[in-house]
Amino acid sequence: MIGQAFYGDAKTIFRYDETKKLFGMAPLQWVNFANKWRPLKLKAVATLLCIALFSAFIILIPVKASGTKLIFESVNWKENFSKNPFDFFK
Repeated sequence: MIGQAFYGDAKTIFRYDETKKLFGMAPLQWVNFANKWRPLKLKAVATLLCIALFSAFIILIPVKASGTKLIFESVNWKENFSKNPFDFFK
């Protein structure tokens, strides 16, 4: 239970919590499961996003190896996107 619960006059009263601005009800097992795995899921998503961005960088940016140095070449994106991709097959 997230919020406030009171018991009075043989009634249980559930109330919106003004301080936390939350109200919700769920079985305790679901809440424990979410509390346990949510941080791990967020870290996994962040890690996969970093891997995807790094992979896209490697795939899209032309790189030349000169001895022990890596040279990242500049790309003219306007020229690449203004070309007709089907001109290659003519």
